[in-house]
Amino acid sequence: MTDPGLIAADVWQKVQSAAASTENVATAAVNASTADFNAQFLASALRVGGDAQYFEESISPTTVKNELSTADPSNPTYTATMLRGMKWLLASLSKGRDVSDFFPHVVKLVEAKSLEVRKMVYVYLVRYADHDVTCRELSLLSINSFQRGLAAPEPLIRALALRVLSSIR
Repeated sequence: MTDPGLIAADVWQKVQSAAASTENVATAAVNASTADFNAQFLASALRVGGDAQYFEESISPTTVKNELSTADPSNPTYTATMLRGMKWLLASLSKGRDVSDFFPHVVKLVEAKSLEVRKMVYVYLVRYADHDVTCRELSLLSINSFQRGLAAPEPLIRALALRVLSSIR
């Protein structure tokens, strides 16, 4: 800064006052943005977001069963419903629950247009294809669907279809 002896004392006080005021405003802005960031970070850490919600008990199995039974695999408007149901089923499966009761509803989703839904359906079917007599019978009845999966243009779907077929005894 300039030597205070070169400018008038009152001007010097105004400059120092303005500098202090600017510093206070800047400090307040930084503190407010830091507080705002911390509040947002804490809220996002406490909020269950993304697919983690499927690991909670907030969705009833009856609701999922109804959604999967009414979903039309050939209609793309039901993709969100099928995704929600399959994510809940796979989350429950990973928690160690027996969700084999959903097998008939999941088998019909093999023909879904969504690649993501089909991948989850095949993962579920590999797990439960040989679970009990009912699941084995339904698996055998749906072999045509799995064979159509072998002719799919997507290599992952072909691989998963082959995996399901090899899981059926």
